[in-house]
Amino acid sequence: MRTLSFTALLFVSCFVILCSCKKPVKPPDPHKNAFAAKVNGVLFVPNEISVVRSPYFSSPAFFVWGRDADHRVVQVIMKDYASSSKSATIDTTNSSGAAADFEEGIGAYYYRRGVSGNLTISKVDKITYTDGEVVSGTFEFVTEKGIVTPSPYAITEGKFSIFLPK
Repeated sequence: MRTLSFTALLFVSCFVILCSCKKPVKPPDPHKNAFAAKVNGVLFVPNEISVVRSPYFSSPAFFVWGRDADHRVVQVIMKDYASSSKSATIDTTNSSGAAADFEEGIGAYYYRRGVSGNLTISKVDKITYTDGEVVSGTFEFVTEKGIVTPSPYAITEGKFSIFLPK
């Protein structure tokens, strides 16, 4: 009887200790990119997200775009983003360091530049163990009028969190 009580007590003690142990929290996977927006008020759900660190500018720059199942593409471009809390105006001159566009199908007739809007970098995290950085931000813009569809598009509530390898 005494052996049974001791065994039961030992089992319950081990169970309590194991249940009370906290599992280690895994760091977020920096290679998982997130990108979302609304196109004329309808959620844009990309099934492909692409990220490119641009070597064409003297300051740090990146391109990020999402493509959905209908081959529509929302793209934003930012240069000189090295610090968080940077905001830039999207216009056709790209003078502030930001640009954007929307493609509603495949081909040049479906391409539309962003003519007004803004892009804000909210966070830049250096990831030392991968030698890269995670850049997060928000955007919204209105496109120029199109050839196929004459009305401009409003891209709103855009947000992204992307990993940029060095």
